[in-house]
Order: sequence, then C-alpha cells, then structure tokens
Amino acid sequence: MALQTGHITYIVKRNQNQSITEQQADYMMATLSNPFESLTGVFKGIWALFLGFTFWNNGEILMATLMFIFSVMLFYYLVLMLNTSVIKQVKWLSSIKPNSLIINLETLFFFIILMSYITVNI
Repeated sequence: MALQTGHITYIVKRNQNQSITEQQADYMMATLSNPFESLTGVFKGIWALFLGFTFWNNGEILMATLMFIFSVMLFYYLVLMLNTSVIKQVKWLSSIKPNSLIINLETLFFFIILMSYITVNI
C-alpha cells in the first residue's frame, strides 16, 4: 500500500506536463499492487492458521474456529497470486478475479476479532 501511495503522489506531483501516459501509470499500479497484496494475504492466511493451532492448544475453541475460517482465505490469495504471476494464463485461474469488497471486509473482521480478543482478555 505504501508503494501504491508513493506512486500516486509521484504521478500527481510530477506529471503536470502529461509526460507519463495513463497506460504507463496503470501498468505501474498493477505492478505495485497485485502480486504484493496477494503475497501479504498469503502471509495473513498462514498467520491465521498458526493462530488457530495456538488457540486450539490453549482450549479456546471459538477463537480457534474463527482463525481456521480466516485461514481458508489462504487458498483464495494463492490463486490470485498465481493468476498474476504466471506467464501463460490458465483458464480456471483467470476466471477468479480479486474482489476488493471481500478482501477489505475479511481484513477488517480479522483484525476486529483479534483486537476484541486482546481487549477482553487483558
């Protein structure tokens, strides 16, 4: 996200004479966003999986179940990352598109649940 923000501010500040075309700006935004956001989603899914195992070992079944549900998103992020990383498009991979609403809501609920757990158990 920091790379995207830096790119947007660079384009706005330094492109007064339109030397950078819209196509070039879109290319840079896609290069800076798609693979990196998918990779962070993969890391978040692995983190949720490990948190699920930890909660399960501590006997907190509700939190473990919630974390295992969030870890299922790992597969969605892996498919998105593969789709942006492969050179020759795979038909079933290209049919799965990133949905920003799902990604943002999943991230919001994930951190709300973790913050609620930390707040209640301190």
